[in-house]
Amino acid sequence: MAEIKIEKKKPVWPWILGFIILLGLVAYFVYENNENEDYSDDVNSEEIYNKNTDTIYKNNTYQDTQASPDSNFKVALMDYSESISDSTRIGVDSTYTKTALYYLSNVVIATATQHDLESSKAWNDLEQYASQEVGMNTSDMPERSGISKNLKSVTNNIVTVLETLQTKNFPALQAEVANLKATSNKLTSSTIDKQKTTLQTFFRKANEVLIKMNS
Repeated sequence: MAEIKIEKKKPVWPWILGFIILLGLVAYFVYENNENEDYSDDVNSEEIYNKNTDTIYKNNTYQDTQASPDSNFKVALMDYSESISDSTRIGVDSTYTKTALYYLSNVVIATATQHDLESSKAWNDLEQYASQEVGMNTSDMPERSGISKNLKSVTNNIVTVLETLQTKNFPALQAEVANLKATSNKLTSSTIDKQKTTLQTFFRKANEVLIKMNS
């Protein structure tokens, strides 16, 4: 009588185990990739003013050489508008006022760049002022770049660049820029608390002009 061979079925569980391990590896690499992207986003995030360390930082976004001039301008304007959001502190809090002046200088530089304005002494002086403030602890500023010492020259340079921009690209803003200049002419190298109202008006009018230049 012929012997009937019965083949045993191969177990399925090794395949199931291997599939589970493969899924685990895929999930791990996906998770690691997302973590790296999140970290990169954190590094490139914008920091206007670190209140814990009283340090001013340069905004990485609108300093990006790959970004378009229009993009740089919009980010710079957003940073400046945020830096003067509490207008009651302008002319009272020296650190807050210095920070606002720094960001105003930056947005004026970005505006000039956006509209291909020719380089000038006022523009170069603004760039130099802004670069000196980057990463500087505000407790060091009175000796190195006090707000009162720089206030008159920086605001004059801001108005000069905006005047040139207005003449070249924004004829309809002649009255607004003239009003800004009249306010700037009232500023002196005196302590900021003695010209609080004038300072607040200057920053507000500058913001209005810059917004209209972007509209």
